[in-house]
Amino acid sequence: MPERPRRGPTSAVASLQSFSSDDPGAKLTCYELEPEVAGGFGHTTVIETSVTPNVVTRLEYEFDGWLGDELVESISVHLVTTRVREALVDAEITGIRFAPVTVSRSDQFDEVHRGGLPEWAWMQVVGAPARDDAWIGDGQILTVSGRMLAVLQRFPLSHCRVVPRDVSPSS
Repeated sequence: MPERPRRGPTSAVASLQSFSSDDPGAKLTCYELEPEVAGGFGHTTVIETSVTPNVVTRLEYEFDGWLGDELVESISVHLVTTRVREALVDAEITGIRFAPVTVSRSDQFDEVHRGGLPEWAWMQVVGAPARDDAWIGDGQILTVSGRMLAVLQRFPLSHCRVVPRDVSPSS
């Protein structure tokens, strides 16, 4: 399955007001994120491709390049640096859990980058729309609440496309 093409960065200012479900017709503003694609699956990744979406049970993320964002993705997987993971856990963000990831660097990466990489965690997105702070939305796109976006925006995220969307609280 080919990766979707990268688009230029877009900034969005998150509405930090809490959502109130008192109005049955109210909409919840959420944000679709298209993070930097800094690499892809390494040789030790275990993936079940007979189901959609694919299910990854062991992840090796091989970096081909990295522009510095602390949230990156490849097909159906998302990684954050350990400092972002700590901030998300401290903020009690819902709809995510973390798993170990093996990080490797391609020859292409080593030719271009002289420095090392930070430590990474596999952010598994398991939430539901309008209930959690993170979920996988239409088109297999990472979708987050304003609360989660506010945490993420405390870290480098300049190559992540952010698109505001409205969802119904009953979704």
